[in-house]
Amino acid sequence: MKQKQNDPDKTQDELLEYIEEAEKVRLMTTTEGWNIIKNDISRYLSEIGNRLPYLDPASKEFYDSRLLYIASDKLIKMVEDYEFNRKKAEELLLKLNTQENVVMADVDNE
Repeated sequence: MKQKQNDPDKTQDELLEYIEEAEKVRLMTTTEGWNIIKNDISRYLSEIGNRLPYLDPASKEFYDSRLLYIASDKLIKMVEDYEFNRKKAEELLLKLNTQENVVMADVDNE
């Protein structure tokens, strides 16, 4: 089986691309429009959460409400995760660019 080799330039480009995308998401979250949408989704989650316990688990309404709750919650979490993952990407990029992390090739396989 052939071992997959990591291309440091590709990895670096991917990290830079992700950091750029995460910055765009961060900028989006600073707008009034995002605050309005986030408040609406939070209110929506609350309403569904309050109604869900009273629905018949076998009903289509329960299934649909549960699905909408999960999707709405995932949307909020996804936006929040960009900040955390951006910091991780910046740390990895720093490690890639730090000379002390370079592993010299073992020429005689010892």
